[in-house]
Amino acid sequence: MSVFQFTDIPDSVIWKLEKKGTFSVKTVYNGLSRSETGIYHKRIWKGRIPAKIKIFLWLISNDAILTKENLKKRKWQGDPQCVFCDNLETTDHLFFPCPVAKVI
Repeated sequence: MSVFQFTDIPDSVIWKLEKKGTFSVKTVYNGLSRSETGIYHKRIWKGRIPAKIKIFLWLISNDAILTKENLKKRKWQGDPQCVFCDNLETTDHLFFPCPVAKVI
């Protein structure tokens, strides 16, 4: 059983990416473009390409695209096979080795 102490001190929000604890867009950008957050993240965020493409590339690099494999992880009951070639539909498969994706 947890014990909670209630006080009259108001709650405060602290931004952990900033030493002072205050939010700024710069700290978000720096947090996303640090090399330890991913192998390609720095290149993606510093590239001279439209923001929507940066976001899409970031989603691919984090395996966050809603492929059938990722949907299965969320308890989706459908068939996880690629509709084009009957392999397991993963992010990697969909964008690289799938023969139909190569043609498109």
